Amino acid sequence: MGRRRSKRIKYVDTGSSKEKYVKQCPVCGMNGLHIEIKKHLDKKHAKITCEKCGFSYEFDNLPLYADKFLVYAKLVDLVSGVIKHDEEEHFIEDEGSSDD
Repeated sequence: MGRRRSKRIKYVDTGSSKEKYVKQCPVCGMNGLHIEIKKHLDKKHAKITCEKCGFSYEFDNLPLYADKFLVYAKLVDLVSGVIKHDEEEHFIEDEGSSDD
């Protein structure tokens, strides 16, 4: 004779398994920086907001390969003064340029 089978436990997905990209704000230093990237035709647009200090910034004309890591790195460079405000809009793309 066999043993009685126990009930299986069903786990309910609460959405907590989704990757939340919350980073440290370079302005206030608290963990509350949210990065949202949207694609428009052949470019991307990123909106960065900090829920703690209210800091917000937008990047336009990002290349298609831009992800949240690249946007965060650009923001840190911009805030720390490594790049100037005028330079951040221009990305170097070597995909189609050929001088042959």
